[in-house]
Amino acid sequence: MARHHDLGDEGRPKIEELLGLSAEDLEAIRRGVPRRAEEASPPSEQNVLHDRYDGRLFGELLEASREIRALAESEGAPRTFLALLRDFFCVFYKAAPALAPEENVQETHRRRNRPVVEGLLGDEKTDVARLWTRLDPLASGLATLAAGRRVLQELTERDEPEDPTGRAEDPPPPQEEEPPQGQGPAEDAPGEGDEAQGERADDGQGEDLERTIRAAAGEALREAEDLHGALSGWGLSPSDLRKTPLGERFELARRLGGRDLRRLTDLIGRMRRLAAAKRRRREEERREEVHSVTLGGDPARVLPAELAAGLASRDAVRRRDFYRRLVEGGVLSHELRAESPSGRGPVVALIDASGSMSGERIEWAVAVALALVDEARSRRRGGPGRRASVLFFNSKLVREVTFEPGERDARDLLEVATVGASGGTDYRPALTRAVEIAGGTRHDGADLLLVTDALFRLPEAYVEELEGHKRRLGFKLYSVLIGAGRARAEGELGRYSEEVWAASDLAADANGVAGSIFGRIS
Repeated sequence: MARHHDLGDEGRPKIEELLGLSAEDLEAIRRGVPRRAEEASPPSEQNVLHDRYDGRLFGELLEASREIRALAESEGAPRTFLALLRDFFCVFYKAAPALAPEENVQETHRRRNRPVVEGLLGDEKTDVARLWTRLDPLASGLATLAAGRRVLQELTERDEPEDPTGRAEDPPPPQEEEPPQGQGPAEDAPGEGDEAQGERADDGQGEDLERTIRAAAGEALREAEDLHGALSGWGLSPSDLRKTPLGERFELARRLGGRDLRRLTDLIGRMRRLAAAKRRRREEERREEVHSVTLGGDPARVLPAELAAGLASRDAVRRRDFYRRLVEGGVLSHELRAESPSGRGPVVALIDASGSMSGERIEWAVAVALALVDEARSRRRGGPGRRASVLFFNSKLVREVTFEPGERDARDLLEVATVGASGGTDYRPALTRAVEIAGGTRHDGADLLLVTDALFRLPEAYVEELEGHKRRLGFKLYSVLIGAGRARAEGELGRYSEEVWAASDLAADANGVAGSIFGRIS
């Protein structure tokens, strides 16, 4: 038997008939909770609509992060505090966070947590923080941690047990007592003064709650911005961390943005910007090469014949036609194209990690090395990236970290950043390993950079062997001597280096020397 649909005003079937749903089902779906699931499921502890994936992400963070777990289990935290943290996570993580219907939330959690969640959702600082945290579980977890800490701090410093997220149960209803002798009902009834006092108390609690929410949103925003700044300084984005498990990702982000590495992070960021500026300048210079003729609208590139035919013509129609084609990008013009870089050998940074390099010196060397790594491994303008290695040495090879083209692994960056300085100085182990790296690739043109603060005298036989490797493999060696003048630097390092830079005072010479390095090594 054919099924007949009810028709709407315009003669079309109603949508609920087409979908086989009732109007109540459609309304429940619009609110975000399917009606049948709503009827079967018990009320939720959360005030923000969520799904199993949201819950699993927060569960992974809770299991992997000692900080979030300790916050949730803090002494004096309300019984509803863990559910409040889940709500915070959903506020920062979800693409479009929305409040669950009140009837679908447990009464205790609705009464205590909902005012805080509503306030956080409505705060403009939350909107700004979500620019960094939306759909990023790492940033959302850190924002949740910051906001939760601030809320808990405000709650523990406040004396009112009736706070919306407080631990105390609802106070019992007052017992009716007979008025004492000689006191009439009129004396028992609250007067205008009592009502005004109650309103002032409500206003005071409302102001406290609003202040708590503003503080929590501000802390979350600062945490999100700090994370973005730290990752940017290291040349990372949130997507670069997604290769690692969420718990390990959380710990990596905390370490990369930690106070002990903050000065190094800032220095790396400055060096990366300086290296990028040098690269852009080189690309602009290469862009001046004429490749062919094409159609364009840049007056500086228009062929002289086109200019003469258009501008020098006495025919007004031809001149107007020239201007039209110029605006539309249809004038014969020179096509300027930079030469696509061909495959080149690796970049190897050799960093002196002897005891005298501790502190500012090794931080500067690491920042320069990582800026070179960032430039080398990136594929720009169609050219292939370059393999990059960082070798730390004292009297022996201490550590070797290698970065493949296009690779951005936070664990490798952290490994480079945490090498300490100790021991004496000997260039030979690091130079021998660098030659092996340069010879282990099918591309010629490797660039080696030696950064040291002490002059180690290489035997003449070793220098002759090193020069033979340079001719055979086609690599170049550059050197930086920290804490000495140019004459002293060139005396020893000049024997086997294509160019030597002296940084007698890092505070004064740091950017100049680094700029020269980035200009030479591309």
